[in-house]
Amino acid sequence: MIAVTIGVGDEFEKFAKWSARKVEKHLGLKTYVLGEQFLQYANSPGWEMDMAQKSSCIKFLLFKIFPNADRIMYFDADWRPVRDFNIYDYVPDENNLYFCRDDDPEKLGEKYGLGKDRYFNAGWFVASRKHASLFEECHKRFDQFETTWFDQCIMNQVFNDKVTFADPRLNKKISMRKLKDGPSGDWATVESLTNDWVDYAGVERKDMLTLHHGVNHQVYKKEIQDWTWE
Repeated sequence: MIAVTIGVGDEFEKFAKWSARKVEKHLGLKTYVLGEQFLQYANSPGWEMDMAQKSSCIKFLLFKIFPNADRIMYFDADWRPVRDFNIYDYVPDENNLYFCRDDDPEKLGEKYGLGKDRYFNAGWFVASRKHASLFEECHKRFDQFETTWFDQCIMNQVFNDKVTFADPRLNKKISMRKLKDGPSGDWATVESLTNDWVDYAGVERKDMLTLHHGVNHQVYKKEIQDWTWE
C-alpha cells in the first residue's frame, strides 16, 4: 500500500508535505504528494473546471497516475495520523473500499437516494486496483452529477452501496469550538485550545488515531502548539 495526497499551489504543497511526513512517521507508508504537474490528468474536453475542481479530479485518477500500485490510501492535505498504529488492522480486506461516514448536515445522502447513514467523507479512503473502474467512472461522468461538495458528492453517488465503513477514528474532523463546554461553547482561541479537549463525537484524546480539518492547519501554521497524543 502507498499513501497519496494532493498539494496544488505553493501553500497547499507545503501543507501536504507536512502531513505526508506525519503519515510516513506514524504509519510507515511510502507517501506521495501530487502537485500542479498532475493537473493535466484532470482535463476534460468540453467542460471548464476551476483549479479546485481540477485538483479534486486527481483523486479519480490515482490508479492511472500510479499504474503499479495495488492499493492506495488517499488523504486530504489537512488529514494526518496523530500516533503510531498499524493501518492494516483497520482496513484488513483488500477487496473492500474503505471510507468513513460523514455527518451530512445538508442531508445529501437523502438527496442522492443513498441508504440510511451511507453518506461518506472523501477526505480519506483506502482503495485497491479492483476499484479502479469506479474511479474512472467518476472522472468520465463528473459533469453529469449534481454536487455540493464536488468530488465527495460524485463519489458518493457512484460508489453508493459498494463502500465498507471503517473505524470513524480514521477520519475525525475536529470542531473549532470549545468542546469541553459542549457544542454551543465559545469558538476556540489559541489560549483555549488545550489537551482537555475532546472531538465533537466524544472520542477522548487518548483514543484518537487521526485528525482532519482546521486544527491541523493551525498547528501547521504554528498558531497553536501541537497536542500531546501519546
